[in-house]
Amino acid sequence: MHHDSPGVVRAAAHDGSDHGDASPSSPGSYVLCVQCGATRTDDNVVEIRVELDTTWEDAKAMACAARGVDPSTHRLLFRGKERRDWETMFEAGVRHGKHMKGMMLLETEASLRARHEADQKRQMEEARLARKESYEREASASANGPGKNLPRGKSKRGEKSPPPDPTAAAFRAVDGVTDDVDALEREVNDAARAASESGLEETTHAGLNNRLEKALLALDGVDAMGNDEIRAVRKSLVGRVNGLCEALDMAYSRYGRP
Repeated sequence: MHHDSPGVVRAAAHDGSDHGDASPSSPGSYVLCVQCGATRTDDNVVEIRVELDTTWEDAKAMACAARGVDPSTHRLLFRGKERRDWETMFEAGVRHGKHMKGMMLLETEASLRARHEADQKRQMEEARLARKESYEREASASANGPGKNLPRGKSKRGEKSPPPDPTAAAFRAVDGVTDDVDALEREVNDAARAASESGLEETTHAGLNNRLEKALLALDGVDAMGNDEIRAVRKSLVGRVNGLCEALDMAYSRYGRP
């Protein structure tokens, strides 16, 4: 599926004639050439065929289908204004045979934000898994390496080991909290789903809330050491924990029982 750049989709109406004063009852259809993207290229132009009584909702659906994007995450605008779903091409001023300018199909801000957050989450998860593999290799090397019986802080040649990376402990801390939050997310979601049928006991609600608060306290205690990646991971985890707290409280307010 294509994702048009957070940019524009421009449209022009043409059929080789000029019937600008046509009424909604005028016969025939005409083509809208839709430019998908900020820059026009040979491979980012699609065409849809409409009539004067084609609704705005249907025109948007056709444009989105032609490009392969979700209509629910896009807005069709004409001269900077989104028309109502039931307005027709005639009512919106997209007349038969006129070269229309200012018609755009934009991805919604909510969709752009959701895609950005999903990409960010995926990248952070990939980085976390890579660090986890690194931790396991280090642990294995420490346990089986030739210098395993030497005094701490010494290499096998008696030289001092390089000082530890000051950010390593912070990464380990946030990775540990990530594992806890992953487990809590599963438990909160399970509890919320079961609550609609069997209710949510006060002890379950209190226990999960307590663990969520501990996760927030653990994150508060992580020094990012000025590292942008650590700050981003910590911020993402705080958002996830707060969301779980809200979901848990909502389930308890609706289905809680003493």
